[in-house]
Amino acid sequence: MSRTRRLIREKGTGTIVKSGSHFCLKLTTGGKTKTTTLRGKDDKPVTTRKDAEAAAALLRPVLRAEQKEEIALHIAKAKKLRHEGSIPIQEIWQVYLKQYTRPDSGKETLNGYEAALRRFINWLERERPEIQHAAQITPDEAGSYFSHIWNERKVSGRTYNCYRQALKLIFSHILEPAGLEENPFAHITGKPTDTESRLAFTEEQVKAIFDGFRTGFFYKTKVMRMEKGRKHVMVERTLQYEPLYKDEMRILLMLCCWTGCRGQDGCLMRWSNVNMEQGTITYIPHKTARKTNNRAVSLPLHPELAGALKEASAFKNRNRPHEDYIIPSVAERYKRNHSGVQGDVQKIIMCATGQDTTSSEDKGHRALRANLYSLHSFRHTFVSFCANAGVPLDVVGAIVGHGSIAMTRHYAHISDEAKEKAIKRLPVFQAQGVSPINREKLAAAITTLPDDKLHAIFDIIRKEGAGLTLDS
Repeated sequence: MSRTRRLIREKGTGTIVKSGSHFCLKLTTGGKTKTTTLRGKDDKPVTTRKDAEAAAALLRPVLRAEQKEEIALHIAKAKKLRHEGSIPIQEIWQVYLKQYTRPDSGKETLNGYEAALRRFINWLERERPEIQHAAQITPDEAGSYFSHIWNERKVSGRTYNCYRQALKLIFSHILEPAGLEENPFAHITGKPTDTESRLAFTEEQVKAIFDGFRTGFFYKTKVMRMEKGRKHVMVERTLQYEPLYKDEMRILLMLCCWTGCRGQDGCLMRWSNVNMEQGTITYIPHKTARKTNNRAVSLPLHPELAGALKEASAFKNRNRPHEDYIIPSVAERYKRNHSGVQGDVQKIIMCATGQDTTSSEDKGHRALRANLYSLHSFRHTFVSFCANAGVPLDVVGAIVGHGSIAMTRHYAHISDEAKEKAIKRLPVFQAQGVSPINREKLAAAITTLPDDKLHAIFDIIRKEGAGLTLDS
């Protein structure tokens, strides 16, 4: 090794080299090598190894600080380039749709994802106007947005989780084109959900609802009236409610009540789904079509529904060309404003039954009160009618398109009368010294059991009863 140039490497802290009669420190930063002459306290170049080590120890902190500044500058430039090369926030959705790695979601699912993204972008434009590109969206912005919708908008846990799932999915597929180092929504955790199940109607309530289409729907309200002396007083008046497309709305409720179909399927049901000669109706539920590979639901026409469909044939001329909706006007309205159809159904229910359609209690974290009765209640009612008539739950599930008996049990509301009939069919065993069963007390106690326990009892009864029904 040359006496004029001695090399000692120290990992990560540069290299001391001797050049001629003095020593230098070589430090490589960002691919560029910088050589600095090592000087002693007298500011003269050091000529001994010992003095070079001491001078390097003093100089390295300074060089490291400069290195950090250069690295920070490099990072800042890189971020600026990413931001400039990133996509505008208004183009995020179109970029997501172009990603071949994204899931093959259905139209309704995509509409939900787009709506969730649009709400977030609207919030950015209002609260963070400086953010113009996707690469500028950080976990802090994502956290602030979800704090806003939870604490200020007070959405339900279910809605919160839907927004979270949509945004997390979208941004996971646009990381590269957006110039993002990480998914800003990856750290957002879900919220507990508190769902409110729809209530089923009694037979009397169903009759009152359909009678209302003949007798009219009336409700009481308070209005201001001026009396003598220009005195204003509140008086109660009875007013009549007239649903939009009243004749078609009746058919809609018939479809939902006597087939157990969901509201969307009822509104968009077509004549091609009906075989009047064979007395059957066959359709593919919109909600589960993709998951079940377009598995169809088929069932016989209930006499009430068969008669209603004969009347509905008069609506065929209301269809647009190449359409064959059973209730054309309601179908078009549903496609434009499905909440309007739902609102009319709830008003019909309230007028006919006198029941409040929304809960009076503020259950869970939600801005609006939960619906107790709605168009979906007719689906619950159909399942409950079947269960109370002793129809096996697997058969009911096949009729309404449930994927499991557990879901059917969720819909089945067992009546007290059916519970009492079940108890009366239980065997009585009398042993010496044991009093006979008090059927009245047992029948009263059974009405307090939850539906899942009762379904287990009914399953035993059906097995032991050799095909008997609860009406036996």
